[in-house]
Amino acid sequence: MLVLQQSNKEIISYLGGYQIKKQNRNYRFNNYILIYQYNEEILLIGNLFTGSCIEIKTYEFDNLFTNYDYDYVDYCIKNYFIVPENFDEDLHIKEARNKLQKTLDITFYDHLNYFTIMTTSQCNARCPYCYEKNIKNKKHMSAEIAEKVARFIIENSDHIKDPINLCWYGGEPLYNIEPINIITNRIKASNIKFKASMISNGYLLNEHLINKVVYEWNIKDIQITLDGMNEKYNNTKNYIYKDDPNPFNTIINNIKLLISNHIVVSLRLNLNNANYQDIKELVFYLCEEFKNHPNKNALSIYIARLHEYNLSDEYIKELVEHLLELTEIVTMNGFNVINMFHGINFLNCCADSHYGIIINENGYICNCQHYIDKNFIGHIDKPNEYDFEQVKSFMEYEEYTELCDDCFYKPACKRLKMCPINKLKCDENWKKYLKFNTIYTMIGLYHNVINNLINQPDKDNKCNNKQEKFC
Repeated sequence: MLVLQQSNKEIISYLGGYQIKKQNRNYRFNNYILIYQYNEEILLIGNLFTGSCIEIKTYEFDNLFTNYDYDYVDYCIKNYFIVPENFDEDLHIKEARNKLQKTLDITFYDHLNYFTIMTTSQCNARCPYCYEKNIKNKKHMSAEIAEKVARFIIENSDHIKDPINLCWYGGEPLYNIEPINIITNRIKASNIKFKASMISNGYLLNEHLINKVVYEWNIKDIQITLDGMNEKYNNTKNYIYKDDPNPFNTIINNIKLLISNHIVVSLRLNLNNANYQDIKELVFYLCEEFKNHPNKNALSIYIARLHEYNLSDEYIKELVEHLLELTEIVTMNGFNVINMFHGINFLNCCADSHYGIIINENGYICNCQHYIDKNFIGHIDKPNEYDFEQVKSFMEYEEYTELCDDCFYKPACKRLKMCPINKLKCDENWKKYLKFNTIYTMIGLYHNVINNLINQPDKDNKCNNKQEKFC
């Protein structure tokens, strides 16, 4: 057996960390297990309850309930793949959330560790679907505000044990890099360890900036959105520049530049039924273009649905078929897809967490990237004053419905009422997508571990933090 992804430590700690093995106790699979027959000899098992994923041989699988002395059976019991007959998963989901969710009080933001910073609300692209297109008075973050942001982070971050995380955001963050330089330099001067990421269209990257990205800004990963091939991409992005005959080629070259410098690149391909053929062509192109790149593992490809509302059942069914087809192509060509394993979801995102905030170009503090010009919860000039009523409104989530009763993804699903993404319709078709996209995640995890074992053989046959081997 191979452990492809370890369980969420907080969830295991909450559950007690260990179940007592008793030969006379009746065990069963956890209700939120997903089993996939990878081939005749191997099964992949995902645990949406604890966030763990394993590869197991078919003969081992057949022995799971016959002899509790095997090491791999011990692992499955400790990590709640196997549970006693009277184990109440739904009760534990509810109680885990009640215990692990941070209580909303005056100390709620005492451990800030993740800062999403908008260097600008302006952009060099003009995508028609952008949810920021209706923001009025778009502007760059000034040097003065950037200095205040740096001071706020230095004085209010929880950086004693772990590095802080910076995420550069916009608009297009590279459209105004001065705040990145100022904030990064001030944090470095304070001897605070940090790592950074970026959400960008990637167009403005070049040989000069890549040195800043790697050596000065300490950026480890970048998300870039693609909308199709050549003309389709160029028309959708509609860049303000007119001297580049083919921006698509510029972006592809910049992606190669990033992964060649060991920056992890996540490509988000925005899909609806209207652009399906364009995205399909793009998927085949990317798989062919990057299949032999020496740093191929630094590239992941994520097929994402565009935010469309009030869709018919027929439309969603067709969309799900397209999503699954394209995700399968990506996975079977050896590229990573979005990781669906997190275990019981007790913190959805910045909106309901106690460790992350968003700072817009004017210094206002937000807790959702979809609410960067309204519903502010504070300002960097008043670091200890938060509008907790506003914070509370972002922490309210939808109750489960009958549709959720038999859904394997229930522990990981937490739909915040204020979240526009979670207002997208969920039905049996979408549950089908969640199931198969989770399977593709399992396959991707399996390929990653096998490739690591091939490329970095463990001569001493010892376990490490990411994977374990049971012979």
